[in-house]
Amino acid sequence: MLILSRKNMMKLSVLHISPAPPNVGGMEAFMGDLLQSSLKNSVRVLLLNLSKPGLQKGGKYAIHTGYTSLAERGFRVSLISYGYSIIFMFRFLRLLIIESIQILHIHTASYTSFWEKCAYILVGRLAGKKIVLHVHGALYDQFYQSSSQLLQRIIRFFLNRCHAIIVLSPAWYQFFKRILPRSPITIIENGIHLAPFQHERRQHDLTNLFHIGEVSRRKGIDDVLKVLSELRVEGFDFFFHIAGPGELDLAEQKIKALNLSPCVKLYGPVRGEQKLSLFKTADVFILASYAEGLPIGLIEAMAAGLPVISTTVGGIPDIVSQGVNGFLFDPGDLMQLKRHIKTCLQSADLCLEIGQVNQKYAIERFDINRCADQMLGIYAALCPKMTTKMEFLR
Repeated sequence: MLILSRKNMMKLSVLHISPAPPNVGGMEAFMGDLLQSSLKNSVRVLLLNLSKPGLQKGGKYAIHTGYTSLAERGFRVSLISYGYSIIFMFRFLRLLIIESIQILHIHTASYTSFWEKCAYILVGRLAGKKIVLHVHGALYDQFYQSSSQLLQRIIRFFLNRCHAIIVLSPAWYQFFKRILPRSPITIIENGIHLAPFQHERRQHDLTNLFHIGEVSRRKGIDDVLKVLSELRVEGFDFFFHIAGPGELDLAEQKIKALNLSPCVKLYGPVRGEQKLSLFKTADVFILASYAEGLPIGLIEAMAAGLPVISTTVGGIPDIVSQGVNGFLFDPGDLMQLKRHIKTCLQSADLCLEIGQVNQKYAIERFDINRCADQMLGIYAALCPKMTTKMEFLR
């Protein structure tokens, strides 16, 4: 573990610019855990919380700002979003004036999220700060490739203004290296606090399937519901728990249309003990996404000792091996999805065995303090004069 000496501990200040709790989402969950990690013992950590609560009223997204273009926004939502953005920028400028900050650690998704972060990159560079850009966006490749040549140049311009870029997996590293061959890019996988998820698993009389995350077509909820309706007709018994914000009204309509109301429940956003209780109840985790970075929900499921059924997108194939610690299928391939769910419904012992593999794997790979140590290495490289008295605890 890398720790700054007490003399220098309060000198190196890092401002994290990111959405954070109490809003829910992958980036928010990561930030919540990171702020409580060993990072705070080594550097002075400040947070500019970019969460826009008016866009998540009642647990339903009016818009998921990280994954939408300006053209997809309505006038009201755009007005609210821009209003928050202006407020956040004034807070940012105030922090730059009153605080001694050396590093800006900016967390971004794609589309609107990235364009908003460009302002922080530009102002930060003008203020002489070191810039770390942490890319969480599941659709960043689509965002870049669908942009015009002019916009791609602008995207690369802002990315090249960053002193370090953090990506979530080898797959994302390869993508960014193709468009930024000379930029310093580092892989830091997402991490979580593992202890709350560590408990002994047991078989249940009824197989409990579980999804946590955004409830949307991008997350493949429609695909899962369609497959489950077919399995129910074939006589399989199960209960599907769906937790998370998003298109809840549309999901409810789909559940009723497929006659799945007796065996599917929508919870909306969950936190704390309710979230942990659902993980304890679950037997199998399903994430049928069409695009991902490295999903926090999947990592939490592995830490909770669940077998995972997921798609071959983003960083998922880098952490899930077919038949070893989960089951993979191509996004939209309902036949493969159905086959994997059937396998889990028919073999509780196999689910427990795979879950044990996942729990050990999560302990080795996804501790949030491991992420913190990797970040400290980047901070030390960017500000060597302020970290000359580092102590290495082995």
